[in-house]
Amino acid sequence: MKTIEMKCKKCGADLVLDLDHLQAYCQYCGSKLFLDINNLEHLLSEKERSKQSLNYLKKEKEKTKQISKYFKYRSNKDSFEFKIIIALLIIIVLSVLFLSAIAIKL
Repeated sequence: MKTIEMKCKKCGADLVLDLDHLQAYCQYCGSKLFLDINNLEHLLSEKERSKQSLNYLKKEKEKTKQISKYFKYRSNKDSFEFKIIIALLIIIVLSVLFLSAIAIKL
């Protein structure tokens, strides 16, 4: 049995449409919905477009997560490299001061 999901026009509940029989029954309010064959192609194509859009959005969300992780990693790496450069500069300055102090004593 092929099915697609829709909402009941009376109560808004989810309907599962039986495409083999071209009808649906709302289990909440009891209303019946008969599908128009001319509308069926539109319903199916709209459902497929919705699926494609959802898949596209999921892929974009995943890409955004990956980009965010990269920039967070890069930011941490840059911060670490900056700390190393500062530490090396401090070591150089202290070495120069130490050597200057030794040279003055000689």
